[in-house]
Amino acid sequence: MNRQWARELVSYSSKIYQLKSMVKQAKDGRRSPDISPSTIYVVMLVEEIKYVLNF
Repeated sequence: MNRQWARELVSYSSKIYQLKSMVKQAKDGRRSPDISPSTIYVVMLVEEIKYVLNF
């Protein structure tokens, strides 16, 4: 997966699925996390997409 393809995927997802609003809503139960829940959400989403494309 090259960077241009990843940028296009994020752009498309933002337009169609309102990805930014979904990421902003990501929450978890940790009290003072070092890594924000939105960052974890984005990483999990990208990894899931990579998995599906390789399956």
